[in-house]
Amino acid sequence: MNRKSILISIIFILIITISCKKNQTVDKPKKETAINFKTDSITPFYEVVSEKGTKITLWTKKDYYTSNDKDFIIASKEISLNNQKATVKTDTLLYNEYTFTEVFNESFTQQKIDNGEFLLFSLKETFKGRAVIDRDINFYLLNINTLDFLTLTYTGKSSLRCNTCIDGDFQENKKLNQHPALKDALYKYASKSKHIYIASKEEKDISYYKNYIQKWYKDNNVNNDFGAGHASIPDIVYSTYYKENIFEFTGDYGSDFIENSRFKIVNYFRGNLLGYDKVKKIYFPVLVESCNYDCGKEIHFLEGNIISIQYEWTDDVSYQINLDNIQFLND
Repeated sequence: MNRKSILISIIFILIITISCKKNQTVDKPKKETAINFKTDSITPFYEVVSEKGTKITLWTKKDYYTSNDKDFIIASKEISLNNQKATVKTDTLLYNEYTFTEVFNESFTQQKIDNGEFLLFSLKETFKGRAVIDRDINFYLLNINTLDFLTLTYTGKSSLRCNTCIDGDFQENKKLNQHPALKDALYKYASKSKHIYIASKEEKDISYYKNYIQKWYKDNNVNNDFGAGHASIPDIVYSTYYKENIFEFTGDYGSDFIENSRFKIVNYFRGNLLGYDKVKKIYFPVLVESCNYDCGKEIHFLEGNIISIQYEWTDDVSYQINLDNIQFLND
């Protein structure tokens, strides 16, 4: 390359560099100012201070158990401003109506993720009344310098598979997909929670005896978990034999059972009808359902192996299941 070509190249590079510098913008730190944050009707329940000295406080209403039908959690950010402590930002982490909110105090923990400082915690939301049986466990990932936060929700209900937690699934949150590292951290944190059901390896098999409810629903294409109401008896009942004692797994049934020479049928309060075949010495679900009210029932044998079912509040209607006609999928 001759001198002229080299000189032209250098001039071109300089022009490009100068042009880029003119168009380059530098992000200036966002100026923070004190805000008027009234705390007369709310009370703090958790606070944490970051390495930078930022104080994050979580607040809820003072008259938690007696106030109106609104639940909320507010986060506030406090910094040193003009040599004084000042609240510079607030955000609402939760606002719901007609629910009870239980914050799990043992769940609070701090983590560093991608050079950021985060507070993680979880809480349960339960609808007031008995009509809605679903429960939500919300997992929070809160940046303790900016108040930016992400949530992951697990929705489920009470279950025999987990007496002290709820049984369900994580709900998709597309916002999490925009932050892969934070999403991964939040899922790892949530998967260790004692408040949600995480299936063991053997429990992932639908044929495992602890899954007899889920399998019966799947085989009969129904879901008989109600706030109020009772099951519609399928024309053909499909069931599964279990060598394991599903009476014992399901719980105490007291004296609420009937039997004849062939079968023993246990009636769980507002719950399942389970059977034991005395000849085959094996257990099986007859009818699976659960509700808060209106599915209490009385049962008795008619002729042969036919069961009569009489629900509460339905004195003029009864239902029948012929045990001899149940279709067993693993017979």
